[in-house]
Amino acid sequence: IRVTLGRNAEDGLSLKPLDNQSSGVGASLSVADGLAIIPPHTAVAEGDKLRYLSFAELTN
Repeated sequence: IRVTLGRNAEDGLSLKPLDNQSSGVGASLSVADGLAIIPPHTAVAEGDKLRYLSFAELTN
């Protein structure tokens, strides 16, 4: 899912999902920092560790 990267006091980094994840909303890609990689049928709770793909790493 498209996410923005933030910081928290607990472990340093946090991911915040963008509100609209619809495939027709390409505009959200312009504000996203990357993608959270979540396997199908996986429940995610706040604080769970996730794989993250940074868009910045793709452009270097």
